[in-house]
Amino acid sequence: MERLSPFYEGDSACSEGRVFHFRTIGDCDNAHVRVRLRYFASIRERLGRKEEELEAPDGATVAHVWERLIAECPQLTEQRYRPAVNQEYTSPEHALAEGDEVVFIPPVSGGMRNAAIYRL
Repeated sequence: MERLSPFYEGDSACSEGRVFHFRTIGDCDNAHVRVRLRYFASIRERLGRKEEELEAPDGATVAHVWERLIAECPQLTEQRYRPAVNQEYTSPEHALAEGDEVVFIPPVSGGMRNAAIYRL
């Protein structure tokens, strides 16, 4: 499992004027919360991994993590997703806390309504 850690860097045009950068855990002393990220379906395929752990500064949100993923993998720019934190759906503005599990779930489809069943 890849382990990442962030550091804060000045003002920018990014969300709320802050940019969150992520580095390998241990490279940075000013991280505040450790979270586990899990990816499914097309998001997993694009990133090439199913999970990772990272440290994020106080105030980081699900949206900040998503922005980091887009910076790493621009193919996610148009990707739709539904975030869940600790097995409950939430909004991208959800602030992360120590030990949170963050899941990015892409749209999925189920079976077909009123599908015909054929036998051979």
